[in-house]
Amino acid sequence: MPALISNHRKNVTLTKLKKVYSVMNQAYGLAVVENGDFENWAMDVNNEGDPFQPSLLQPSLDWYNTYLAKHIQAKIAPGNDENNKPLVVIYFADGSLLTCRMGFTTCIFYLDQKAYENSKDGTNHFSFYGGRAAKVYFEPYAYQWDGTREDLMSEKPWMGCNANTDGHAYCAKLIQYDGWEISDDYPFKF
Repeated sequence: MPALISNHRKNVTLTKLKKVYSVMNQAYGLAVVENGDFENWAMDVNNEGDPFQPSLLQPSLDWYNTYLAKHIQAKIAPGNDENNKPLVVIYFADGSLLTCRMGFTTCIFYLDQKAYENSKDGTNHFSFYGGRAAKVYFEPYAYQWDGTREDLMSEKPWMGCNANTDGHAYCAKLIQYDGWEISDDYPFKF
């Protein structure tokens, strides 16, 4: 019975990860057709602004509404991260949610509201980035990744999908690298 439950959790995780990846890439793609290359899109803050100030949440909401909102069937709300920094929260119909800031260059995907309230890197929440940061539309986080599976599973602080590190930002990228599968040597259990 525990193996059955674990396999079900893996399947739910994979289905939701693939879905958010697809939905966001389709939205970016359609927005590019309408607005031109995202390299030329307006940023949600100017070079002098601090994107983490609460007064600057509105530009992020405006950015979302300008470029992505009409291509994503979801509810949106303002929110705050664990450090009380403002972000945009997208609530999808399947119960999953995506939190983003700074022109959607930094995003965290949560499997559901429970994960949002009690997140566990690599099992119920995963890091993504989009637009200018991703160099493609919307991708699992891979900043400073050297292109190897070993690096994704390394002990890089805040990045490696490894039980011995904090952060685990590379876990979604590892799952993508493995063909959108959770391999037998994946460092976290479901």
